[in-house]
Amino acid sequence: MIEMFLCSYFAGAATLFEDFAGQNIRAKEVLFIPTAANVEEYRDYVDEAKEAFAKMGFTLQILDVSKTSEAEAKAKISAARVLYVSGGNTFYLLRELKKKGLADLIADRVRSGELVYVGESAGAMIAAPSVEYASAMDDASGSEAVAAQTGLDLVKFYPVPHYGEEPFVQSTAKILKAYGGKLKLTPINNAEAIAVHGDKFEILGR
Repeated sequence: MIEMFLCSYFAGAATLFEDFAGQNIRAKEVLFIPTAANVEEYRDYVDEAKEAFAKMGFTLQILDVSKTSEAEAKAKISAARVLYVSGGNTFYLLRELKKKGLADLIADRVRSGELVYVGESAGAMIAAPSVEYASAMDDASGSEAVAAQTGLDLVKFYPVPHYGEEPFVQSTAKILKAYGGKLKLTPINNAEAIAVHGDKFEILGR
């Protein structure tokens, strides 16, 4: 059964994750993918997520997809039981995962129940059927083709992270205005999260 924890800001939702983990996660090692942050100027949230995991007693194995061979990345993802995917640029992240054939591998292992997926911001948005709606928040240069915008399709809703939070107030409002009537948008702020169990989900912290 699919088990996922999707959030805007992992450090801000760490207590929610601790409760989620207590019920759904036995492994104490997390495969940590910080790749989406590579193209961002501000990336403190990556270190904050590392610190939050450490405080909960998890050990981390770092996997920067952009700097790792396809074979090594596939081997690590195939062996992992818990996968964390950080925030950053949604389109860059998806491109890097697809470039090395990792998107389908991740999706297959999550669907089979072998891999618990933890996604922060961009890491949450790629779980949707498509990331086209993220263009109001992230630079989509180089990802204009439909195939490049196809997400992991692990959920049938579209997470909108950082709703009502600076500096994303305008971009999240733009997403709701442009796509609110077309997509099943699910906005969450920096202290909330979405727990997915099979085909059901609940918003935590609200």
